[in-house]
Amino acid sequence: MKAYILKVEMIGLEPAVWRRLIIPAGATFQRLHAAIQGITNFQSEYLDWPLHLHEFRLPEENLLVTNEPQVYEEFKKQKKGAGGPTVRKPQSIKIDDYLEKYGQLSYTYDFGDNWQFEIRLKKW
Repeated sequence: MKAYILKVEMIGLEPAVWRRLIIPAGATFQRLHAAIQGITNFQSEYLDWPLHLHEFRLPEENLLVTNEPQVYEEFKKQKKGAGGPTVRKPQSIKIDDYLEKYGQLSYTYDFGDNWQFEIRLKKW
């Protein structure tokens, strides 16, 4: 089974804080988000905890993958070719093509605290 070995590093911290993550090929951005939540211990133990917004930015593709409903709804209302990035939901798109093509992803978690991560493909 094909899998990716990733280095997930929080940006702007000294000393550097990073984790190694192995995730199967064919995983969605939602599954990658869930895995990052697990390795950083950001996930809440309470089931009624509100969802924190997150996004993956792929500027090379002019693509934003986010769970923010308002951004997605605004994108759907836009006229084609209106300028801004294409917006997709994290459960609807797989990581494979983007990791293999660019070797890295930008991830932001919790827009209030604005935790920034760099995700680098180390091996596949």
